[in-house]
Amino acid sequence: MSEYSVEWTDASGASQKRDLPEGGLTIGRSPASDIVLADTKVSGSHARLRREGIRVFLQDSDSTNGTYVNGQRISLETDIRPSDEVVIGDTRLWLIAPSLNTTEVGTPVFSDQTVVGAPLPGGQEAPAPAMERSGYPVRFDVRRPEKSSRLLNFPLGIGMLIKYVLLIPHLLILFLLSIIVSLFIGIGPFAILFTGRYPRGLFNFVVGTYRWTGRTMAYVLSLTDRYPAFTMDAEPDDDVTLEVDYPERLSRILNFPLGIGMLIKTVLAIPVFIVVYVGLLIAMILVFIAQFAILFTGRFPKGMHGFLVGAVQAYNRVLFYILGLTDAYPPFSLARR
Repeated sequence: MSEYSVEWTDASGASQKRDLPEGGLTIGRSPASDIVLADTKVSGSHARLRREGIRVFLQDSDSTNGTYVNGQRISLETDIRPSDEVVIGDTRLWLIAPSLNTTEVGTPVFSDQTVVGAPLPGGQEAPAPAMERSGYPVRFDVRRPEKSSRLLNFPLGIGMLIKYVLLIPHLLILFLLSIIVSLFIGIGPFAILFTGRYPRGLFNFVVGTYRWTGRTMAYVLSLTDRYPAFTMDAEPDDDVTLEVDYPERLSRILNFPLGIGMLIKTVLAIPVFIVVYVGLLIAMILVFIAQFAILFTGRFPKGMHGFLVGAVQAYNRVLFYILGLTDAYPPFSLARR
């Protein structure tokens, strides 16, 4: 593929594709839009995609229901990449970049001609490849760094100790946020009992807190050396991403208040938790080994990095299932997708 393009899938599962020219594309329900979405949740003129060299920008056009990138509503023009998921109404869109092929809709992969990080004409960098996209509502990923600090990842716990000291401000804030989250987790099931839905504000707060926690843990576990941002929001170019799809309906039984629903889900999740527990034990051993690899090579081994990210993602999926943020039973998989 020689040009940028956009693929989108509507609520029925039907998919379409369109080239993205330099002039950009408009998206909306109006027949005058370049990409017409027959969706009542979509405004007449909803959003606009703009391409500038190898960079692509998305701007919401003051729509009623908003434009979302990786689960976060955008208000300013946002730089998007092939790994980002754009949601407009009930439609999901993905950017396909040059030298990318697709094995199936929404799963772009790099062709043999594309070298990640290699300079393109004009000195620009090639965009990073996207991981295979999972349909499960909880997704966690960490971009593997090209180089890792030998000091910050020194073996035998020395690097971890240094990072924990650097993270003291984060840990204090997260301690306070965890107290609030525990209250919200107790309130959420009552709202579900009466409305069948998790209050969106509480949902976003809980997810945001765990997103922040995920950044700090990825930093400690040597998955990234990028100091975590002081925010619960998804950052446009963050190395660590946590995306949780908001559920339109939740089971009143599986999320019954007073811990009853949580107990039911915990029992149901035992088989998966055993798999996740074993995976996390292996992951901790791999962190120990990887830190020696970083000491000698300056890089976290790719296979180990992928396994560790997959194990943390599997843990998050079980956790969010039990906490009532999703009713989708977590998969028996430690795969990073």
